[in-house]
Amino acid sequence: MASIEEVLGDAATDELIEAWKVAYFQLADLMIGIEKEMYDQMIQNEGGWTGWKPFNIVKIVSETAEIQSIYLAPTDGGQLPKHTAGQYVSVRVYLPELHLYQPRQYSLSDASNGQYLRISVKKETPLGKPEGMVSNYLHQYFQEGKQLELTAPTGSFNLIENEHPHVFISGGVGQTPLMAMLEQLIRAKGQNAVTWIHGCRNSDLHAFKDRLRTLEAQHEHIRCFSFYDEVQEGNSGNLPGWVDLAKIDSDHLPQKANYYLCGPSGFIEKHFQYLIGQGIQTEHIHFEEFGPASLQLN
Repeated sequence: MASIEEVLGDAATDELIEAWKVAYFQLADLMIGIEKEMYDQMIQNEGGWTGWKPFNIVKIVSETAEIQSIYLAPTDGGQLPKHTAGQYVSVRVYLPELHLYQPRQYSLSDASNGQYLRISVKKETPLGKPEGMVSNYLHQYFQEGKQLELTAPTGSFNLIENEHPHVFISGGVGQTPLMAMLEQLIRAKGQNAVTWIHGCRNSDLHAFKDRLRTLEAQHEHIRCFSFYDEVQEGNSGNLPGWVDLAKIDSDHLPQKANYYLCGPSGFIEKHFQYLIGQGIQTEHIHFEEFGPASLQLN
């Protein structure tokens, strides 16, 4: 309210400020109610919890020089809730230089299995931009045996399970929730056609590359395409440059399919518009933006 009065100056009459207060608290009550419903649902789920719960790091796997997967199990040995592929958890880390806890959200990169939760974290060192403080802190200071505090899995970017094919399109670390979706399809022994399209800088920085190759070799209904910005010798089977859906045969981009986009805003907007231009209905396109939310697609 003080900020509104400061910005509006003399225009901030008592009547106007009172109207803002009424609107503000009505919205606050609405959001508090929605949040309470979400908390109640988390508690009702078998193995669910609210707030922050300590987890042990039971394993760390370096997927690439930039991305590591962290495997987590409840410190109390309790049961894990069954999560839906595509969901995320919040992680809380105490940063000594700031003297406070900082939360971050990370997609779960494996399907629900009752044994562990897995997040795959990218070390962020962008040129000319601030480094990813929490992500880099996890890379630098957390090893097997240490603890992390997590919230229960949540999120509405979920796998659609119906009779249609699935098309997964990702950029960089944006493939993490899609990996969970793919693993869920495999464990459910689904036979729907799957097209996997991913882009990153080069083969060395392609996380889960070997796992994808194995799945493609084992399952005839899975087809994978990889785009690399940097062309390397021995990678003739991959496509050069940024992800370009126009280079993918239309047989792998059917009209009636479940499309999943995940990556930075520009990546999502580009491919969303391309799919719309090819006649794909908006209700078949699902996306999650990695980074500050800014997309308004329709």
